Amino acid sequence: MPPVPALSRATPPDTAPGPGAARVAGGNATPALDWLAAPPTHPEEMKAACDLRLGPLRLSAGARMTPAAVLASGVCTGLILLGVAVVVRAGRR
Repeated sequence: MPPVPALSRATPPDTAPGPGAARVAGGNATPALDWLAAPPTHPEEMKAACDLRLGPLRLSAGARMTPAAVLASGVCTGLILLGVAVVVRAGRR
C-alpha cells in the first residue's frame, strides 16, 4: 500500500515549523498562502487574501475567483433570496 501523500510530506514532531507555516519535506516552512504568488490559471482571475491576528490567534484566508464565478454566485444568491421571500410570504397568509 503506498504512503498517504499528506502524511508522507509531514515533518516529524521534533522538527515542526512554527505557527502559521505549512509542514513540508525537509522541515522547510512555507507560508499558507503561497498560491497567491503563483501565475494565474485564468486570464481574468481575481485573488484576495486576509491575515487576521487577535492576540496569539492568527487566521489566514484567501480566495480565487473568475468573473464567471462571480456571476454564478450572484445568480445563486438571488435564487436563494427569491425562495426565502416566497416561503416568508406563504407563511404570512
